[in-house]
Amino acid sequence: MSTPARSLRTGASISNPNFLSDSEKPGFFDELHSLISNRAYALFEQWGRKDGDHLGHWLQAERELASFPAIQESKDMFTVTVVVGEVPAGQVKVCATDDRVIVSARSHTVTGDSEGIQGSSRETRSLYYMAVWPQRVSDDSYKAEIQNGILTLTVRKAPNSGTETGSHAWAETDSAANTSKHKAT
Repeated sequence: MSTPARSLRTGASISNPNFLSDSEKPGFFDELHSLISNRAYALFEQWGRKDGDHLGHWLQAERELASFPAIQESKDMFTVTVVVGEVPAGQVKVCATDDRVIVSARSHTVTGDSEGIQGSSRETRSLYYMAVWPQRVSDDSYKAEIQNGILTLTVRKAPNSGTETGSHAWAETDSAANTSKHKAT
C-alpha cells in the first residue's frame, strides 16, 4: 500500500512585501538610477573611457544589477514570479506604477571570521527585478505574496488599454520619444 506524497508547501507561511507609497517612489527611483549610473560610469572607465557607447554601458549596467522576469499574461491580468529566497518580507519593496513594477529585495548577513566568531563582517545583498508591462495596468490592483521564497505579483490590465508601454531602458524611452518627434516633422 502506498503512502500519499507530502508537499513541502503544506503549512508554509504567506507574507506580503511592502508596497511603496507615492511619496516614497521618487527616492526609490533615484536610488536605483544612481546605482545603474555609477555602474555604467565604471564600465565606461573599464572599457577605456571611449565616448559614444553610453547606451551600451547603461544597458550592460542594467543587466548586471537587475533581472527582467518573464511576464505571464491572461485575459485580464499580468503575473510576475521571482525568487527572493530567504529575504524577509519586510526587506522586499515593490515600486508599482501603471506601466512597470520594480521589486527590490535586500538581505543583510553577518558572517564570522575563520574561527566562527560572529560580527566580523556584514554583507548586504540587493536583488532588483524589473518588469515593463506590455500595456497599461490598473496601478491600484496590484497584489503580491511571498511563499517559500517566491514572490508572486499580479496586476489587472487597465480597462480599454491597448496602449503599449516603454522599453526596459529609461534612456531608450527618451530616445524613442525624440525619434518619433523628428519623424512627425
